[in-house]
Amino acid sequence: MRIGDYLEIRTRRLLLTGPIFTVIYGIYNYFLFSIVFGLFGVTNSEIILRLTLVVCVSYLLGTIIEYKKSNPITRILSTISEIWKGTSLFLLWTTIAIYIVNFFIHVPIILIELLIFLFVPLIVIYSIYTALNIRIKEVKIDFEKLEEDINFIQISDIHFGSIRNKGLLNNIINEIKQINKDLSLDFLLITGDLADGSSNIDQNSFAAFKKSEIPIYFTPGNHDFYPGISNVLNAATNADVRILSNDMVVVKGVQIMGIPYGHRQLVEITGIDGEKIDPNKLLIALNHVPIGWDLFRDYGVDLLLSGHTHAGQFFPFNFFVKKVYPYFKGLYNEKDKYLYVSEGIGTLNPPMRLGTTAEMVLFRLKSTRNKKNNDEVKTK
Repeated sequence: MRIGDYLEIRTRRLLLTGPIFTVIYGIYNYFLFSIVFGLFGVTNSEIILRLTLVVCVSYLLGTIIEYKKSNPITRILSTISEIWKGTSLFLLWTTIAIYIVNFFIHVPIILIELLIFLFVPLIVIYSIYTALNIRIKEVKIDFEKLEEDINFIQISDIHFGSIRNKGLLNNIINEIKQINKDLSLDFLLITGDLADGSSNIDQNSFAAFKKSEIPIYFTPGNHDFYPGISNVLNAATNADVRILSNDMVVVKGVQIMGIPYGHRQLVEITGIDGEKIDPNKLLIALNHVPIGWDLFRDYGVDLLLSGHTHAGQFFPFNFFVKKVYPYFKGLYNEKDKYLYVSEGIGTLNPPMRLGTTAEMVLFRLKSTRNKKNNDEVKTK
């Protein structure tokens, strides 16, 4: 898909998340409040309707104002609205489970109260904590093509916007600086969805990256188009982030190429924008969506880095996401070609994770070239 196809995407998205989604969201919330209240014998439709209106109006106002002009009040409102979305899902599953069990055996009211007023809130708190707690995952791979050992970080799906913004970026940079101090990093790779689309992106949105002390390379994902791709690219460039969009750089003998979201998912092995790909050097590709790995392997990509899936973000969506994306999280190996799909470091909509982690991936690639040469010398 061409960038020009996204010129009016924010307008179309706002129309969708405005009246159309609000009606659907209202029906969903009315149904949810009805069945939850029904557990306690409350059938007052006026109360249920008022609660539904409060939820929907808060969501709609927060969304519209955030699109126009983000401010602390609308950010708080958006955060509460998104937390409620996640909470409502946990509440829905719990309530349905109670109704199913109660169909066969009587569930005591005290147990229902514990599940609704204790179990669900605890799950919500745990999910929010998990989303805020960045985990460092270490991946070690040996490559003969490497001239020397390489250490780098991959992050994906920051979703900078109304909920995740400069605070998250500062936390990321602090983690990177600590790792760099202990290990000496060569670069940072960002595999898409740096922005979210829930609020505007200005020139200084990503300024925290200037403090990273290492080179940064970024390939756009689908959400980077929502706030205006030019806004995202300008903010990234202003933060000393190098954009890889059908482009390639060579760092310490490693070829790094980026395939932007919506473009043809492949490039000819003969070159990208005039750059020749050397099949004797390690080739790392950044592609936001984890698809077409077999084709990337055929083109000589040694390590493909992706994101997008969030590994489902929270239960039970991980099962559904895995059906859509067979390679949906972690490291995959096929004939000494590798794919890593990040679970993401940010969140989409509800700032919650259950059964997944907010991850920063530390890659430690080891050169086996010298070892092989030494072995050959010893053999002689």
